[in-house]
Amino acid sequence: MSVEELKQEILGERPELKELLAQNQEKTDLALELLKLRKLAGFTKEALSDVSGFSVEQIDRLEAPSGDLPSKSEVECYKTSCWRYSGR
Repeated sequence: MSVEELKQEILGERPELKELLAQNQEKTDLALELLKLRKLAGFTKEALSDVSGFSVEQIDRLEAPSGDLPSKSEVECYKTSCWRYSGR
């Protein structure tokens, strides 16, 4: 599933997010990339929390389509955890 397909799926479920997504495009794109990576790795938020050291709340914040952009080190840790522990 591409990031755009995932975005359309989310908007289909929650159309009220369309304006919010447009206002926060950079954060939205990153959030969708991270969500896609986690799903491809086969992790729930809880499972990723167990292997990454992030709390579920931190994962929610990283995958949120709005808010502050995470640091580069947070993004790298998230991505590394997804691939290192996914068994792929």
